[in-house]
Amino acid sequence: MDWSYRSLSYYDPDNNPITVIPSYDLFNGRLGYLSANGHWDVGLWIKNAGDEKYRTHVFSQRDGRIAFALFGEPRTYGLTLTYNQ
Repeated sequence: MDWSYRSLSYYDPDNNPITVIPSYDLFNGRLGYLSANGHWDVGLWIKNAGDEKYRTHVFSQRDGRIAFALFGEPRTYGLTLTYNQ
């Protein structure tokens, strides 16, 4: 498991409130198994386990009156199977 936290931040040198990115937490995890001979590695993983809605970047235009945001990935999960010779 891992956890990351990002505090409130601004994406404008003047700290324009339209460019604020609120604080957020992200939790990720992985559960794995490595075979005795070391050839097979199986892992179940999850990213953004809490399905946090968060912004990664904010761009302002027109003298800071309009802003566009990019959002982080939603909850994703999967299975990884690796064979090592």
